[in-house]
Amino acid sequence: MQTVTDTKKEPVEPQASEMSLSNVGRLCRRFWASKWALSILIILTILEATNNLFGLVFSMAERSSVDVSQELVSIEELLFTMPLILGAILLFTRRLGLKFVMLAFLLSSYDNHFGFIDDHWHNFLDDNQLYPLALRRGDPDADVNIQYAVLSFYVVIYAGLALMMCRAKWRSFERIFVLLIMSVMLGTTVLFHQVFIHNALVSEFEQARAAKRAHYASLVHLPDQQFLSFCKQRGMNCQVGVLTEPIAIADTSLQPALAEAAKHLKNNPQMATQTYDQALRVSTLQGVLTGHQIVMHRYGALPDARYRLIVDHSEYTHIPNRHKVHFTGLMIVAHSWWIGGGLLLIAFHRRRFAKRFGARVQPAAGGVG
Repeated sequence: MQTVTDTKKEPVEPQASEMSLSNVGRLCRRFWASKWALSILIILTILEATNNLFGLVFSMAERSSVDVSQELVSIEELLFTMPLILGAILLFTRRLGLKFVMLAFLLSSYDNHFGFIDDHWHNFLDDNQLYPLALRRGDPDADVNIQYAVLSFYVVIYAGLALMMCRAKWRSFERIFVLLIMSVMLGTTVLFHQVFIHNALVSEFEQARAAKRAHYASLVHLPDQQFLSFCKQRGMNCQVGVLTEPIAIADTSLQPALAEAAKHLKNNPQMATQTYDQALRVSTLQGVLTGHQIVMHRYGALPDARYRLIVDHSEYTHIPNRHKVHFTGLMIVAHSWWIGGGLLLIAFHRRRFAKRFGARVQPAAGGVG
């Protein structure tokens, strides 16, 4: 006679850690759906927006072009980071409500203040040699533009949203529109960089350096005493000496060029003046911008010939500061248009579809969240 055994298993009691995590998640969702969360986000958003605008207004009142340009850069970086945060949020939710928009604004503003991406993430990539060598122009010790740190996040978020477009069940109006916002913002950024930075700014900077070289070339023909006296009055970096003796200057980066110029003047008697201008990468985000060029003149018969030398340490920072105002001003207008227009289109389409299906969209499916 066979006996039947009861194989029914006892229910497994959930672990205390699992219960606590579940409770925390439930409390977070409940708080996010409450009016308290909306009120806090509204207050913080108003405070951050006011803080950013007041900084710009105060710098304009003081009529400081440097401060104005810096405030405009800060606002532009905030706007450029905001679609990135929106895209990161949409990797985990299909809907984008008012709360998420304000949260993205706040996170972008805090990133501006504390430099999570521009400073910490960039330094991590730079210190660990994680940037491709091409971004360092083939020189492992060369600096990398900090904007590549932001672009690295753009690549990841953009790729994630683009992959979600491949499956119908992952698509949503919010994901489509934010992907479009990111696309047009990257496009306008590249276009404005090409027009204002690589063309207008670089052209004006090189013209200013060429004019300064021509001016220096006329000064090196003055007699020694007059030459040195003029340089001292204008605060210029000048020196005279014997051509066959070693020549040293404070700017060691120009020392090889100086040695090459002296060699040319020694070996070419028909050449009396030698100039050199160091190739520079010009950006609106850099600090002090100096000339980095020399003008060297030989006089007297070889081998006892002497030289007069001018090293251009003049500041040209006013040129990128002026272009920075124009560049960032247009970027702010364009990016505000893309972000604001895209979010308004999302709100319009959600309301339109809610009316079409005869019911308003519930908060769980979007709403203010």
